[in-house]
Amino acid sequence: MEAGRFFEKKLRKKLYGFVRRVLKPQGLRTKKPEWSQCKSMNTDLEKLINQGSENPEFDFESGLDLLIKLKSADSVYKAGIYWKKFNYQKAFAFLIKTGDSDAILKAGRKWKEFNFETALEKLTEKKEAKLIYYAGLDWKNMDFDKGLDALLRIGNAEFIFYSGSHWKQFDFHKGLSGLISARDPAFIYKAGTMWKQFDYEAGWKALEELVDSGAFWRGEALSHPKWKPEIKKIWKKLNLATNKGVN
Repeated sequence: MEAGRFFEKKLRKKLYGFVRRVLKPQGLRTKKPEWSQCKSMNTDLEKLINQGSENPEFDFESGLDLLIKLKSADSVYKAGIYWKKFNYQKAFAFLIKTGDSDAILKAGRKWKEFNFETALEKLTEKKEAKLIYYAGLDWKNMDFDKGLDALLRIGNAEFIFYSGSHWKQFDFHKGLSGLISARDPAFIYKAGTMWKQFDYEAGWKALEELVDSGAFWRGEALSHPKWKPEIKKIWKKLNLATNKGVN
């Protein structure tokens, strides 16, 4: 028990030193911060971010070290936006190590320096289909092929569909294959209503093979202005092939 108290006391002292050194330009160097203030993380971290954005004498390296020490991924992300001097490589390594997917996504949107390839690999590793989709919308340097491959490996039909609907680049053939493999008739149907390119024959075949779960969506397709004429073409083609076989 005594050993635990000694360690806690030592940790507090170390944290006090960090805070006093980083915030010294505002006259806080001589005032020992209360431990309760250190525990109210949001307030303290907000002050620290503001110091870095407003104070020209701010110790940026120590400030970043403190944020990393406190394991505040969101604050590291914000510092990368507002601070005049920032060690992007150190900060990025921290985000990847912590695996904070939201902070990684947001940093990819805003930071001046960012390793998009490594970030995408981390989001894929964590199976963050939704955030990969958002990355395809917002990141300046997005590898759309790798992004789609990641979604296919994850097997999330919803965000394969959304990516096909909204990404600037998309392999519709691979995307449809992913939807069919996921066996989700709703998103096969929806892709046929939204995607710029769609193989209706393959899509209709998939809906027919999903006998029970696809029944409702086959009915929807038969009345939709994009699906309906394509289904008629498919039936006409089948009738011609059948008649040819009989003759």
